[in-house]
Amino acid sequence: MRRLIISIIMILPTILWAQSWSVNSSDYQFSMSVTGVVDSNQVAELKDCWLGAFVGDECRGVVEATETSDGSYMFFLTVYSDSVSGEDIYFRFEDDSQQQYDLSEKITFLSDVIYGSPDNPFVWHFENIYRPTDFIFFSCENQVGATNINYERYAITINMAAEIDLTSLVSNFVTAEGATVYCDDVEQQSGVTVNDFSIPVVYDVVNGNDSSEWTVRVNSLDGIEEHLYAGIKVYPNPTSGIVNVDLSDIFSDRLPVVITDINGKCILKTTTENIDISDVPDGVYFMSIITQDGMFVSKILKRK
Repeated sequence: MRRLIISIIMILPTILWAQSWSVNSSDYQFSMSVTGVVDSNQVAELKDCWLGAFVGDECRGVVEATETSDGSYMFFLTVYSDSVSGEDIYFRFEDDSQQQYDLSEKITFLSDVIYGSPDNPFVWHFENIYRPTDFIFFSCENQVGATNINYERYAITINMAAEIDLTSLVSNFVTAEGATVYCDDVEQQSGVTVNDFSIPVVYDVVNGNDSSEWTVRVNSLDGIEEHLYAGIKVYPNPTSGIVNVDLSDIFSDRLPVVITDINGKCILKTTTENIDISDVPDGVYFMSIITQDGMFVSKILKRK
């Protein structure tokens, strides 16, 4: 009898977990995708962790963290709905000890929209770190590299390949909860509204009595620029502290480097000859190398 009781105690958590977070995709007509990470400043390790998407208490998607080629962990989450658009999706996180937490971000469901990628991940947080009129996420389909969101200047920069027509781009974005986005007095809808990004696009983000003006610039990388950036090598990645940059004789001088965390906060300003992030916490960071022609952005993973 003692052995039987012990066996039941050992398997019970697995049964309870499976019962509490499950979703049958065949029950729903529509889906969207979110690729992202949980803020590394709030959770040290994503291995054996889970992410769930919810409408109220109903689970609409669940996935375990997946190890990527650079050794970091990401969530590749599919969210389901019976409505083409409009449902508010909230998220919960379960760590490797099966402790569950509510996350602060909310996404409004829109069928077939893709938020985030391995190079430009969506970021979830345990606590709200955003102002009422902030963009939490911003991307355009077929962009090159990560989006640069400057929260001090209310500015967003994206690089696109030269063959992409900038005059009719659709942006996917997420704002702080309760905010509405306008451009030229026209309300914007993520994944739907088309704008001409061949010139800077100015958005007005309004949330109650608060408002902010954001400027989005999309750079078109011609063949020469793409070739130049392809010659830049960043290693080792992952790194325990020292990051080397090989410019392959394309750029003869030292170049300015800005290291930011996944929330866009500047961690370090230096040059390509002296990059040491030994003192920063383990996690995912973005390194921007600033050239006279534009900006090269690389994701780097710091771990011991």
